[in-house]
Amino acid sequence: MTTLRLSVLGLLLLIAGPDLAAQFAGDSLLIIRQEAGRAMRDLDYDRARPLYEQLRQSDSNDVEVLLNLGVIASAQGRIDEARTLLERAYLLEPTNANVSNNLGVLYSEQGNRARALNHFRTAVTTEPGNSSFLYNYGRELQLDQKPDTGLRVLLTSARIDTVNAQIRFSIGNCYSMLRKHDSAALWYDRAVDLGGETADLYYFRGLAKSRLGDLDGAKESLNAAIERRTNYYEALQSLGLVHMQAGEYVAAQVQFEQARVIDSTSLPLWISLGVAYYMGEQFARADTVFYNLLKTDSTAAMQMMSMIETEVAKVRERAGQSR
Repeated sequence: MTTLRLSVLGLLLLIAGPDLAAQFAGDSLLIIRQEAGRAMRDLDYDRARPLYEQLRQSDSNDVEVLLNLGVIASAQGRIDEARTLLERAYLLEPTNANVSNNLGVLYSEQGNRARALNHFRTAVTTEPGNSSFLYNYGRELQLDQKPDTGLRVLLTSARIDTVNAQIRFSIGNCYSMLRKHDSAALWYDRAVDLGGETADLYYFRGLAKSRLGDLDGAKESLNAAIERRTNYYEALQSLGLVHMQAGEYVAAQVQFEQARVIDSTSLPLWISLGVAYYMGEQFARADTVFYNLLKTDSTAAMQMMSMIETEVAKVRERAGQSR
C-alpha cells in the first residue's frame, strides 16, 4: 500500500480548501515580485532573472514582467531576446511609457534611429513630464542631426531636472552642432559644476573653449579629458592643436607623438606633427615627415607646407605686436 505523505502546510491547505490555497499562491507571487524588484534596483540581474521567469510562468502576458526580462536580456547582451520581450510588452500595452522608452534605448544602441525616435516620441507623449524620457528623445534627435529640435526637448528636460549633468552636456552638444560655441561652453561648464566627470564632457568643453579663443581653458579641459582616458586620441590631437594656436610647438609635438602611438595612419596628424617639428626648429624631423607625405599623398605634403607658412606668419604677427 502506498502511503501519501503531506507536509503540515499541505494538510492545512487541503483542509482549508481552494480559497486559502489561491490566497497563499497569490501571496507567494507577491513575495517573488517584491524580491525581483529589489534585485532590479540593486542591478543584480542574475538574481532577478529567475524570479521574473517564475512570475512569467504564472502569467505570460504580465507587461511588467516582460519589460523587466527585456531590460535584463539587453543588459546581459541577449539583444534579440530583449527585442522580442519588449515588442511583446508593447503589443500588449502600447501606451506604457516605460516599455516605449526601453524599446527606444534598444533601437538607439543598434543605430536604428527611426524606430528609436518613434518609441521615444511615444514615451514623451504619454508622460510629457518625465525628464528621463525627454532626455532620451532629445539626445536621439541630436544624434539624428536635428540639433534645433533636440535642443528644445533637452531644455524642457533640464527645467524639470535641475541637477542632471548629462542633460546639460547634451544641451552643450546641440549648441556646438549649431556653432553657438559661447552657449555650448556655458552648458558644458554647468555640467561640470553639477559633477559631470566623463572624458567626453571635458573633451567637448575643451573644443568649445578653443573655438572661443580661451586657450588656457581649452588646455585645462583637454588635459582633464586625457586624465580620464589616457588613450583618448581625439583629445590628444586637439590638445596638440591648441598648443599650436598658443605658439607652444614643443608641447604640441608631445601631444601629437602620443596620438601617433594610438594611430600612425592619420594624414592630418602627420601634417600637424610635421608643422610642429618645423616650428619647433626640429628641421630634420620635419623634412622626414614632409618627404614621407610626399611619397604617400602629395596633397597632404602641400597642406603641410601651407600650414607652415600660416604658422610663420602668425609668429611674425605676434612678434610685431610685442614690440
